[in-house]
Amino acid sequence: MIGPSAAMAKLAESDEDAAEYASNNDGSIVVIVGRWILYWNGQWDFKIDLSRMGRSIKLSSIGSVEGLRSRVAMLYGFQASPVSIELSYWIEDPIAELNGKGTQPVQIVCDKDVRVLKALNSAYKSVNIFVTVRERVGESLVILGP
Repeated sequence: MIGPSAAMAKLAESDEDAAEYASNNDGSIVVIVGRWILYWNGQWDFKIDLSRMGRSIKLSSIGSVEGLRSRVAMLYGFQASPVSIELSYWIEDPIAELNGKGTQPVQIVCDKDVRVLKALNSAYKSVNIFVTVRERVGESLVILGP
């Protein structure tokens, strides 16, 4: 399987409660830690860090990208300063598919992106937040996890 459906299948195997909780209609969303992989054929896949199980947060109390990053850092116990937290989500994009570019992960980098994520989450309960954590080692950033 390619794409977030593979990630959700792995999540379902490892932590069914988080996925079930997020499917409720209370503004919650599942947060999954791992990293995106782009294959040679242009397909994307998310490799889950199985040492950090999926968790659920309420988006209604979060209004900014920094608030979202802080909440994720607190949820997983990351120290904010030596760690870079990259946030993204996945939504099928039929126009990109028609153009031959394929659907890609969407980065959450500003407050407007958080508002879009909230709107998508209210309409599509299958939207998840994918988190890639990088740690500064010397002059470079190294991905933590799988």
